[in-house]
Amino acid sequence: MTPTGAAALLTDRLGRALNITQGTGSQILTAPQPEGWTEIGGRVHLER
Repeated sequence: MTPTGAAALLTDRLGRALNITQGTGSQILTAPQPEGWTEIGGRVHLER
């Protein structure tokens, strides 16, 4: 299972939003939505 899939499943099971730090400066953001949906977004730290 991917980290994004695991975050979605965990959000569904807990019934609350999550803010998961992944690596340095990257985040996976999740939030439960009506009718069993889970919203997923995030931020990525760009290294140059």
